[in-house]
Amino acid sequence: MNPNRYPTRSNASSHPEQDYSASSQDLVSLAEDELGEQATTLASLRDRQLRAFFEGAIDAMIITDAEGRYIDVNPAACDLFDLPREELLGRNITDFFTADKEFLKNWQTVQTEQRFIGECCLQSSNGTLRDVEYATTTHFLPHRHLSVLRDITERKQAKAKIRSLNEQLEQRVLERTQQLERANQELRREIQERQRTEAALCKNEVRHQKVLNNLSELVCCFLVDGTLTFVNRAYCEFFGKSPQELIGYSFFDLIPPSDRAIPRQKIATLLQTKGSITYEHQVLAADGSILWQEWTDQAVCDATTGKVVEFQSVGRDITDRKLAEVVLQQQADLERLIGAITQRIRQSLDLNEILETTVAEVQHLLQVDRVLVYRLEEDFSGTVVVESVAPGWQSILNQTILDPCLAKEYVEKFQQGLVTAKADIYHEGIQPCHIELLAQFQVRANLVIPILQGEKLWGLLIAHQCAAPRQWQAWELTLLKQLATQVSIAIQQSELFHHVQRLNADLERKVKQRTAELQLAHDFESALKRITDRVRDSLDETQILQSAVEELVRGLRISCCNAALFDLEHGTSTIHYEYTTSVLPSYGRVSYLADFPEIYGQLLQAQCFQFCSLIPNPDRGQVAMLCCPIFDDQGVLGDLWLINQSYYCFSAADIRLVEQVASQCAIALRQSRLYQTAQAQVKELERLNQLKDDFLSTVSHELRTPMSSIKMAIQMLETVLFNRAGANFLSHSPDQPLTTSPSTPLYSALQRAERYFHILKTECQREIRLINDLLDLSRLDAETEPLLMSTITPHVWISHAVGSFYDRAQQQQQRIQLNLPDDLPLLTTDLSYLERIFTELLTNACKYTPIGGTITINASHQITERSPIQKSSLYPKTQNALPLNARKLYQSSISSPSLTANSSFLLLSISNTGVEISPAEFERIFDRFYRIPNSDPWKHGGTGLGLALVKKLTETLGVKIWVESQKMQTTFTLQFPIT
Repeated sequence: MNPNRYPTRSNASSHPEQDYSASSQDLVSLAEDELGEQATTLASLRDRQLRAFFEGAIDAMIITDAEGRYIDVNPAACDLFDLPREELLGRNITDFFTADKEFLKNWQTVQTEQRFIGECCLQSSNGTLRDVEYATTTHFLPHRHLSVLRDITERKQAKAKIRSLNEQLEQRVLERTQQLERANQELRREIQERQRTEAALCKNEVRHQKVLNNLSELVCCFLVDGTLTFVNRAYCEFFGKSPQELIGYSFFDLIPPSDRAIPRQKIATLLQTKGSITYEHQVLAADGSILWQEWTDQAVCDATTGKVVEFQSVGRDITDRKLAEVVLQQQADLERLIGAITQRIRQSLDLNEILETTVAEVQHLLQVDRVLVYRLEEDFSGTVVVESVAPGWQSILNQTILDPCLAKEYVEKFQQGLVTAKADIYHEGIQPCHIELLAQFQVRANLVIPILQGEKLWGLLIAHQCAAPRQWQAWELTLLKQLATQVSIAIQQSELFHHVQRLNADLERKVKQRTAELQLAHDFESALKRITDRVRDSLDETQILQSAVEELVRGLRISCCNAALFDLEHGTSTIHYEYTTSVLPSYGRVSYLADFPEIYGQLLQAQCFQFCSLIPNPDRGQVAMLCCPIFDDQGVLGDLWLINQSYYCFSAADIRLVEQVASQCAIALRQSRLYQTAQAQVKELERLNQLKDDFLSTVSHELRTPMSSIKMAIQMLETVLFNRAGANFLSHSPDQPLTTSPSTPLYSALQRAERYFHILKTECQREIRLINDLLDLSRLDAETEPLLMSTITPHVWISHAVGSFYDRAQQQQQRIQLNLPDDLPLLTTDLSYLERIFTELLTNACKYTPIGGTITINASHQITERSPIQKSSLYPKTQNALPLNARKLYQSSISSPSLTANSSFLLLSISNTGVEISPAEFERIFDRFYRIPNSDPWKHGGTGLGLALVKKLTETLGVKIWVESQKMQTTFTLQFPIT
């Protein structure tokens, strides 16, 4: 406990203002009235003793008023409530005690009785519940109650634990007592049961003997050496002996010597395990036959020594079961052999191997002298296709046998599934002709199984016994039937396999043929692509046709190819291009179309044909030729001639290739001629454009000289007017009236002269700007002047450059706003070009901004990792995307290198409100002499060269420029690369 948490006793007694002290003083005042000064002294002494007792009490002491509020508490109460005294005073008892019905009832009792003792549950400030007992004295002072509390939580917990332990102990004692009672009852029950059992043993012994004698099982008892001590009636009857002939003798005498080791081994095992065991062995029956028995031996041990003294055994005859197991085993072996044979048959698709495997396995399994497969022909004759014969007997393999009896009597029956099994051919009623045939092959007994393919008799599976007659068993017939079925399936599979092989061979042949065709087509396609590429790669007519004839000769491996062009106006065909490997060239030969109508008539009709000359040519002999026209939808341009040896015939693929090459040549010739025409037009346009530039340059220079004279004359006129009319004539604003008196004779003349002078001065300046713009554009187009690069601080330079526009904006009631960060990077550029660009754009902004509009100049520094065409943040950050036309202009207006990773640039934009440019105008506003219609609110006019000059200057500086216009605001943006 913290000693500083609660007030000490000295502190408690030094506070007379507490309620408890005040109550003591009231009591002392009453005593003074009755006893005087002596009583006062005694009361004061008693008060200090009570305070000392109150503060030093071990139990918690609480003084409450009639409403249950805490008036005073001692330190023990502070510990109990886990609160300092200052926080307890003034609290109510219901703050810490559960206000249930029982507590409220006790509280009412306390207020009515003088003393009350009880228990309740207290909840301290940290939420812990404690059990307390209390003793309350009511009205020990007027309206004051004293309660003494003691924490009994641990005591109650200990009592509860002791009570729980006692209950558990009592429960265990009760359970143990019940267990002992049940054990005693069970023991008494077992004693009574044993007594009843011993009494009944004697009775059951006779009954047991009767039961054992009536059992159908064999029952006996024998000693360790096998001597019988007891046998029942069934045992005696099975072996045909009386009990006297068996008891006292060893049962090993009843077991064949070959099986006596089995019971000896089992008895030795029982001597170790002392349990029971079951086993089987053979026995000698009364008639001398050998039968099978199953015995279960049980060891009987001495109660004192624990040694085996006797064996009790129960047996039964299992001969029938053993015989059934033998049959089942034989059947399983046969099935296993059939499965093995079937598996070996199915593993091969070679019919001869299948049949050889079958006859070999059957001959080995049945142990017969001969097994063969007899293949029938259409005339019912047959051939022994495979054979397995035992040594010493003749082979009839590959012999062709014609049995008239077979076709007459058995073929139809064999087709219906007949199986014949002859134990002896001489005693089975067989036709003499058939007996004679079989005797010829040393056959004495035979077994014949048909081999069917659907409903058709394919052949016979035959087993011959030659040495002696043989009685065929049912399982042998079943075996051969199953094998015949498997052989039938194998024959069908083999025939299908050979059929599939034939189909595969045909398919492989067709695939090879198709592959060769595809390879040839691929070669032609490659040649066509190569020719087409060479033809299309050139716009030179000579190179086009020369490439075509060369590639055709090499691709088709022919002797010669030439290309001729037609002159339909003169009716001639001239060979202009030729490539030959063996025949004499014909380059330059001119043929008249009318001289060979049978040839050129077909060519002019766009027909391709081949022929072989009947009369040998004196220069190249007799050759085969293919003619193909070069034509398109506009007509025939010429022809291609392919020449080869006379024995050669051009295939359909050759003709198709030549036709496609001719089509490509026609397209290329048209393109070449169009290109030549376009080139001529381009050269003519370049010549005209140069003449125009020369004219503009000359005219501009010629105009500049008189404009200089006009400008000087205007200045002289200004001087003369200034000297005559006074200083106020030209120094005042045009909007202000002249100060010359209306009565002055010169007033009217001066007024008109002033107007004429301003018109003259304005037009002179406009004309000078036009001439300067034309000269600047001509100089920039010539690209003869080098750039004079210098480095500037952008926000300082822009602020200075804008200064000359403030007066103009103020006169037109416009507002100029600058957004220039101080951390802009230094810019290296040609200052004169930059000033001209900035001036033109700002002039346009002032020109097209209406009254009350705003002109905004923004600058920013940005870094990007991608090209500005790909990165949307490089476009002006407006709500809508940059229009498509503006993007096209932005991408095509400047041909500067693309930005690489981490490129840095400066964005400078000039925007004005009150005007909007249609997206259709975006691509034209930078053209020379183009002016946007109806967009100049001040009617300043213009030449349409300002933005064209700006575009040319930005191209020269490597600066990108684009424009966007929406929501009555137009913005021009410049992008300067930062190195």
